[in-house]
Amino acid sequence: MPCNGRLISQLRKQLGWTQSELAARSGFTERLIAKAEASQNIAAATLNIISQSLTEGGAVVSSQDLSVDPAAFAKEFFRSTCRHGPRSLEVNQQFISLDIVVHFSGDPSIFPFAGTHLGIDSAKRAFAEFYKVFQPPEDDSEIENIQFVSTGHGALV
Repeated sequence: MPCNGRLISQLRKQLGWTQSELAARSGFTERLIAKAEASQNIAAATLNIISQSLTEGGAVVSSQDLSVDPAAFAKEFFRSTCRHGPRSLEVNQQFISLDIVVHFSGDPSIFPFAGTHLGIDSAKRAFAEFYKVFQPPEDDSEIENIQFVSTGHGALV
Protein backbone atom coordinates (compact mmCIF):
# COMPACT_ATOMS: atom_id res chain seq x y z
CA MET A 1 0.00 0.00 0.00
CA PRO A 2 1.18 3.56 -0.57
CA CYS A 3 2.44 5.17 2.59
CA ASN A 4 2.81 8.61 4.10
CA GLY A 5 6.55 8.92 3.57
CA ARG A 6 6.64 12.56 4.58
CA LEU A 7 5.22 11.69 8.02
CA ILE A 8 7.65 8.79 8.50
CA SER A 9 10.56 11.10 7.67
CA GLN A 10 9.20 13.91 9.85
CA LEU A 11 8.72 11.65 12.88
CA ARG A 12 12.11 9.96 12.43
CA LYS A 13 13.83 13.35 12.32
CA GLN A 14 11.86 14.58 15.37
CA LEU A 15 13.25 11.60 17.26
CA GLY A 16 16.75 12.53 16.08
CA TRP A 17 17.17 9.25 14.19
CA THR A 18 18.84 8.56 10.88
CA GLN A 19 17.26 6.23 8.34
CA SER A 20 19.85 3.67 9.45
CA GLU A 21 18.72 3.97 13.10
CA LEU A 22 15.04 3.55 12.21
CA ALA A 23 15.97 0.55 10.05
CA ALA A 24 17.89 -1.06 12.92
CA ARG A 25 15.12 -0.39 15.46
CA SER A 26 12.45 -1.82 13.16
CA GLY A 27 14.49 -4.75 11.82
CA PHE A 28 14.46 -3.58 8.19
CA THR A 29 17.08 -2.37 5.76
CA GLU A 30 17.94 1.27 5.28
CA ARG A 31 16.86 0.77 1.66
CA LEU A 32 13.33 -0.18 2.80
CA ILE A 33 13.14 2.89 5.08
CA ALA A 34 14.22 5.09 2.16
CA LYS A 35 11.53 3.44 0.01
CA ALA A 36 8.90 4.12 2.71
CA GLU A 37 10.01 7.76 3.06
CA ALA A 38 9.67 8.11 -0.72
CA SER A 39 5.98 7.15 -0.29
CA GLN A 40 6.36 4.00 -2.35
CA ASN A 41 4.22 0.91 -1.80
CA ILE A 42 4.98 -0.89 1.46
CA ALA A 43 3.31 -3.94 3.01
CA ALA A 44 0.75 -3.12 5.71
CA ALA A 45 2.61 -5.36 8.19
CA THR A 46 5.81 -3.41 7.51
CA LEU A 47 4.05 -0.10 8.20
CA ASN A 48 2.74 -1.56 11.44
CA ILE A 49 6.28 -2.44 12.58
CA ILE A 50 7.64 0.98 11.57
CA SER A 51 4.78 2.60 13.49
CA GLN A 52 5.56 0.50 16.57
CA SER A 53 9.25 1.42 16.36
CA LEU A 54 8.46 5.14 16.10
CA THR A 55 5.97 4.87 18.98
CA GLU A 56 8.50 3.05 21.18
CA GLY A 57 10.86 5.96 20.47
CA GLY A 58 8.28 8.45 21.74
CA ALA A 59 6.38 9.47 18.60
CA VAL A 60 2.59 9.59 18.57
CA VAL A 61 1.58 7.68 15.44
CA SER A 62 -0.53 4.74 14.34
CA SER A 63 -0.03 2.41 11.41
CA GLN A 64 -3.16 4.00 9.88
CA ASP A 65 -1.42 7.39 10.00
CA LEU A 66 1.45 5.90 8.02
CA SER A 67 -0.79 4.17 5.49
CA VAL A 68 -2.52 7.32 4.27
CA ASP A 69 -0.90 9.93 2.09
CA PRO A 70 -2.77 13.16 2.92
CA ALA A 71 -1.96 14.71 -0.46
CA ALA A 72 -3.35 11.70 -2.35
CA PHE A 73 -6.43 11.72 -0.13
CA ALA A 74 -6.89 15.47 -0.67
CA LYS A 75 -6.66 14.97 -4.42
CA GLU A 76 -9.37 12.28 -4.34
CA PHE A 77 -11.52 14.46 -2.07
CA PHE A 78 -11.09 17.33 -4.54
CA ARG A 79 -12.24 15.01 -7.36
CA SER A 80 -15.27 14.18 -5.25
CA THR A 81 -16.09 17.88 -4.83
CA CYS A 82 -16.19 18.14 -8.62
CA ARG A 83 -18.74 15.32 -8.75
CA HIS A 84 -20.78 16.05 -5.63
CA GLY A 85 -20.35 19.78 -5.00
CA PRO A 86 -21.88 20.91 -1.70
CA ARG A 87 -22.65 17.28 -0.75
CA SER A 88 -18.98 16.22 -0.93
CA LEU A 89 -18.49 16.18 2.85
CA GLU A 90 -21.64 14.11 3.36
CA VAL A 91 -20.74 11.68 0.59
CA ASN A 92 -17.23 11.19 2.03
CA GLN A 93 -18.06 11.47 5.72
CA GLN A 94 -16.89 7.91 6.49
CA PHE A 95 -13.36 9.01 5.47
CA ILE A 96 -13.35 12.33 7.32
CA SER A 97 -12.52 12.88 10.97
CA LEU A 98 -15.15 14.60 13.09
CA ASP A 99 -12.24 16.84 14.18
CA ILE A 100 -11.50 17.98 10.61
CA VAL A 101 -9.84 21.37 10.22
CA VAL A 102 -10.59 23.19 6.96
CA HIS A 103 -8.99 26.50 6.06
CA PHE A 104 -10.12 28.69 3.17
CA SER A 105 -7.83 31.64 2.47
CA GLY A 106 -9.25 35.07 1.75
CA ASP A 107 -11.02 38.01 3.27
CA PRO A 108 -14.22 36.90 5.08
CA SER A 109 -15.92 40.18 4.14
CA ILE A 110 -15.54 39.17 0.48
CA PHE A 111 -15.61 35.37 0.79
CA PRO A 112 -18.08 34.32 3.52
CA PHE A 113 -16.47 30.88 3.75
CA ALA A 114 -12.92 32.23 4.38
CA GLY A 115 -11.25 31.33 7.64
CA THR A 116 -10.48 28.24 9.69
CA HIS A 117 -13.34 25.86 10.37
CA LEU A 118 -12.98 23.35 13.19
CA GLY A 119 -15.07 20.20 13.24
CA ILE A 120 -17.34 18.52 10.74
CA ASP A 121 -20.36 20.77 11.30
CA SER A 122 -18.32 23.94 10.81
CA ALA A 123 -16.67 22.43 7.71
CA LYS A 124 -20.09 21.54 6.24
CA ARG A 125 -21.29 25.13 6.77
CA ALA A 126 -18.12 26.48 5.15
CA PHE A 127 -18.52 24.22 2.12
CA ALA A 128 -22.18 25.23 1.83
CA GLU A 129 -21.09 28.89 1.76
CA PHE A 130 -18.31 28.07 -0.70
CA TYR A 131 -20.77 26.52 -3.14
CA LYS A 132 -23.07 29.54 -2.92
CA VAL A 133 -20.21 31.52 -4.48
CA PHE A 134 -18.47 28.93 -6.69
CA GLN A 135 -19.79 26.18 -8.91
CA PRO A 136 -17.86 22.95 -9.17
CA PRO A 137 -16.22 22.38 -12.55
CA GLU A 138 -18.08 20.16 -14.97
CA ASP A 139 -15.26 17.63 -14.86
CA ASP A 140 -12.06 17.07 -12.92
CA SER A 141 -9.65 17.81 -15.80
CA GLU A 142 -8.21 20.86 -14.01
CA ILE A 143 -7.06 18.79 -11.03
CA GLU A 144 -3.72 18.08 -12.69
CA ASN A 145 -3.03 21.84 -12.55
CA ILE A 146 -3.44 21.94 -8.77
CA GLN A 147 -0.63 21.17 -6.36
CA PHE A 148 -1.35 18.80 -3.45
CA VAL A 149 1.32 18.65 -0.73
CA SER A 150 1.39 16.36 2.31
CA THR A 151 2.24 18.21 5.51
CA GLY A 152 2.64 15.24 7.82
CA HIS A 153 -0.85 14.59 9.16
CA GLY A 154 -2.55 16.95 6.69
CA ALA A 155 -2.40 18.38 3.21
CA LEU A 156 -2.09 21.77 1.59
CA VAL A 157 -3.99 22.29 -1.67
